[in-house]
Amino acid sequence: MPASGAWNTAKSNNYLTHVVGYEGPNSLLSELIKLGLASSLSCGCGRRMNEAMDEFSVTISLTNEGDKNWQRVLEIVYMFINKLKSQDVRDYIYDEIKNKSLIDFNNTTKQKAINLSNSLSRRMNFMRDEDRIDDILKYPYMYENLEKTDIKTRLECMTPDNMIVSYTS
Repeated sequence: MPASGAWNTAKSNNYLTHVVGYEGPNSLLSELIKLGLASSLSCGCGRRMNEAMDEFSVTISLTNEGDKNWQRVLEIVYMFINKLKSQDVRDYIYDEIKNKSLIDFNNTTKQKAINLSNSLSRRMNFMRDEDRIDDILKYPYMYENLEKTDIKTRLECMTPDNMIVSYTS
């Protein structure tokens, strides 16, 4: 997937992890549970693999039935991704993520000084000339612009040809 910059406030990957990892009605997980194939699902973005690539992972805990039919589970995952590809990126979902993130920032818990300083120094390594130092605390919580094209581009990269499956039973 195309990489997002360290100070990218669109956070397209977060939109995708939210949509794919959603656990409510009409979600990927609800479908897998209904079919008796899975009991849980988690989704996330890994570290940047290089300057042009991010890692996107979906981890699914299979039931005994899902274990016997793991390839069917993969088909359902890609059916869900293809469904997302055919739909428009939804503004209200991005707004929900943005508002929740603002609440999280306003209610941040204290952490050890050494952990905070390490985190801030890592962020400083990725600063560009146009970045503001006073945003360094807020950056992980900042959502400023929805980049629908970037989200669609990332979705288009989600194909079986770009997939690595790690199956553990």
